Amino acid sequence: MSEKTDIVRQLMPRAVLKPLTSQAMESIIPKDNAKGFIRIDDFPFKVGRESRLKAGKGGFEILERIKNSKTPPNNDIYLVDTARYLNISREHFLISETASGFEIIDRGSACGTVVDGNVIGGKDKGGRGLLQDGDTITIGVEESPYRFQFIVLDSYL
Repeated sequence: MSEKTDIVRQLMPRAVLKPLTSQAMESIIPKDNAKGFIRIDDFPFKVGRESRLKAGKGGFEILERIKNSKTPPNNDIYLVDTARYLNISREHFLISETASGFEIIDRGSACGTVVDGNVIGGKDKGGRGLLQDGDTITIGVEESPYRFQFIVLDSYL
């Protein structure tokens, strides 16, 4: 393996979540937005709702997250849910890697997670399903505006 390939492997994410709607794009906190994509560098990758919001003159303001070394964060990415009815739970889902591919696990969310039309979890019960390259993940109910495409990049090296 060449030195350049090693460098690319270190810099490139293993996968990304690509926003498919304007609301999905707007849910990404700017500092976490890698040119319009959510980077997934390691698995499991946990997704949840940003709950540190304060209403301000220009909209919502995100309060500073206090880092406590004894308590790891609940999520790898925090999304801002500004829809009329909340779709994203504080600890919504995680993506894990298995021997045969990828799996999505609903972490007991209220509204569930939909993968290519298959509802997983909801009503605080959790659930799991297979996740493949190119699948569409809808966070919340089927009509939720928070839609992302799961894109695996590992195979490109």
